[in-house]
Amino acid sequence: MCGIGGVWLSSSAALDRLDLSAVLTRMSKRLEHRGPDEQGTWWDQQVGIGLCHTRLAVLDLSPTGRQPMLSADGRLAATYNGEIYNWPELRFTLEAHGVRFRGRSDTEILLEAYRLYGTDVLWHLRGMFAFALFDREKGILFCARDRIGKKPFVYSETPGGLIFGSEIPAVLAVPGCDTTLDHSALAALLLHNVRQVPDPWTAYRGLRRLRPGHAMIVRHGRIERIWRYWSPDFATRPVTPAELRETLEESVRLRTVADVPVGALLSGGVDSSAVVGLMRRLSRERIRTYALGFDRKDEDLRRARVMADQLGCQHREFYFEPGRQLSGLGKLGAASGGAVMILPQDHACELCGAVGDDGIKVALTGNGADELF
Repeated sequence: MCGIGGVWLSSSAALDRLDLSAVLTRMSKRLEHRGPDEQGTWWDQQVGIGLCHTRLAVLDLSPTGRQPMLSADGRLAATYNGEIYNWPELRFTLEAHGVRFRGRSDTEILLEAYRLYGTDVLWHLRGMFAFALFDREKGILFCARDRIGKKPFVYSETPGGLIFGSEIPAVLAVPGCDTTLDHSALAALLLHNVRQVPDPWTAYRGLRRLRPGHAMIVRHGRIERIWRYWSPDFATRPVTPAELRETLEESVRLRTVADVPVGALLSGGVDSSAVVGLMRRLSRERIRTYALGFDRKDEDLRRARVMADQLGCQHREFYFEPGRQLSGLGKLGAASGGAVMILPQDHACELCGAVGDDGIKVALTGNGADELF
């Protein structure tokens, strides 16, 4: 994951008071845990707009993948978090329209696809993403979040302008946000047992989340329009085992495209075992898998151990201690800027930390598919 952030000041008074360089540096510092590889900022003091980015480098590890990224002609600037899985197809289409690329990053694909399609580019993107793209020619900031909200986007419209970021603490790094507790949002958290404040609300009145499948246009530091660009299709149709397998194989193949090693979280259940099994078929290398449990006798760990042995994986397991859970929840709460009421989230964070320490930046997982299977 990467971290994105930015601000667009709406008045000359706010412009005079705020040092964009210092503000963007503070935002980047609060997002550093999301992107430890590189931090970047870009701003235009005259327009009063600035973007920041913290990078977890997965595709195009060279300097041509750095963000915030500007188009070659300087018209477009973007900060982007995510992965566009169909970037090779989009690149082919764009090259047919005469586009010449400087690197291999999907961020550059996003910039040039927007130039061709405008805001309709969202219909051409397949992947997970949250981004803000400044179009100097049209005088707009175009923001969007992927269809099901895998990547976060938090924003605050203040008297001084618009502030946005991947996480609440980054947005709060800029003065002017209304941090009064939103009791209705907290009631939804507690009374409906949803375990988190539902989108688009947060625990604070002055901060909102862009809903999944939604986009936003900002002009002169003010929100001009928010719209829903995608809705799920609830129509049902028979699906054959062959179709399901083909879909799973394609999904795994697309998600293992990276310029860094790719591992997997393995519980030994149907979903994660299917993912790792397909990874094994697609790779000539041994798959590095990871599991977390209470101790060596843990049933999930035993099952994962058996499956890893059958699939020939390079397997590691880790053990959590109950005494560390409270500390972990506190760290998660500080990073998210809100209440964390899902204990497995603490476990997943601990496991992912151990995976990262092992040199793995990308890990596939089958979380959430048990109910489907």
